[in-house]
Amino acid sequence: MVKKLLANENEFKKELLDAFSDKSLIEKKERIDALTKELGEQRDKLLQYDGLSGDAFDAIKEYLRKNINELSDEKAVLENEWLIEANPETRVHEIIKELHKFPATDKIGDYDFRKLFKKMIVINRDRLIFVVGSDNLDNLPYNPQSITMKFIETYRYKIRCTWFTCNFGIYISK
Repeated sequence: MVKKLLANENEFKKELLDAFSDKSLIEKKERIDALTKELGEQRDKLLQYDGLSGDAFDAIKEYLRKNINELSDEKAVLENEWLIEANPETRVHEIIKELHKFPATDKIGDYDFRKLFKKMIVINRDRLIFVVGSDNLDNLPYNPQSITMKFIETYRYKIRCTWFTCNFGIYISK
């Protein structure tokens, strides 16, 4: 698989860039801006009630604190996703750099495959899928036969007197 990816490095870079370039970045940025505005409003309300005491005011302040914490958590998650997805060239560069670190010899026992191939999906003995990119597989189709592979390669092997062919390729996980 590594030899096939190295031989088609430019096409592999293009496929990675296409996969990592997400159209929802604008929507996430708009949601982050809306959360920032809403957090500011909630904090201003909390400051208005800060000097007041009583059961009703304490309940209102507790509700506002809880709401601020929930909004802050949502904003932090969105900002993290946005920062990761905002620069796909960096992710592509890291994957290509790891691809070039792969040992050229047959002695690959000391190499940590998980740096390049995050997961491996075994459909059956005739179909293997190497996952490149993120190790989050939430976007995979439920039917493993419908997972689209790229850079497909075959390998023939023999068990006793019968020859088998194994197809393998990569799936780019966002």
